[in-house]
Amino acid sequence: MVTNRQRQASPTKHETAAWRVFAAVPVSDAVRGQMRDIQSALAPQGWPMRWVRPELAHLTLRFYGNVASDRVPDLASQIAPVAQAARPLRLEASTIGAFPSEHRPRVIWLGLVGDVKPLEALAGAVTSATSAFGPPERRPFAPHITLARLRDGAAAPSDFRAVVDRIDRRAVPFVADRLQLILSVLGSGGPSYTTIHEWQLGALPEIDDHG
Repeated sequence: MVTNRQRQASPTKHETAAWRVFAAVPVSDAVRGQMRDIQSALAPQGWPMRWVRPELAHLTLRFYGNVASDRVPDLASQIAPVAQAARPLRLEASTIGAFPSEHRPRVIWLGLVGDVKPLEALAGAVTSATSAFGPPERRPFAPHITLARLRDGAAAPSDFRAVVDRIDRRAVPFVADRLQLILSVLGSGGPSYTTIHEWQLGALPEIDDHG
């Protein structure tokens, strides 16, 4: 059961290092299954893409880059009231698109419908509350779930839309009810993620009865 108590994980090898962190909303297992189905349908095209492992899927609200580990608790304390003031969101993963465009796809994504405006507002509130952390946000928030990224130096596929229109797609509803602060560690096999703080959206802060 998820509560608004902050879950903390402190990998010892990062105790004195800068932590690469981001704020995100997790997606459901059903959405991860949808990702696997779409990736399985697209993989035979042989496009030069790096496919995102579905178990790592999330909706990034704000990427902070490297933050000194001793500042992470302060960052978390700024996010906590934003989560408390929000509410669970009803979303649906449905469309397939690409950045920067379908004619030059470098990132393939799942698009969302439903409580998208409240999701955008949540991302804006997180960004405003944590403006002292990370580089300035230069791009508007575009809610999506990343499926794949073009490999460095590779040519973007020219038949993206035609292929996507042929595959079987289904809309998958899910409820976004948590906000997480995630530590990302880059490795030769891709990134690994550790949730270092987690809050239930709309939950009241826990009261210490022993105080």
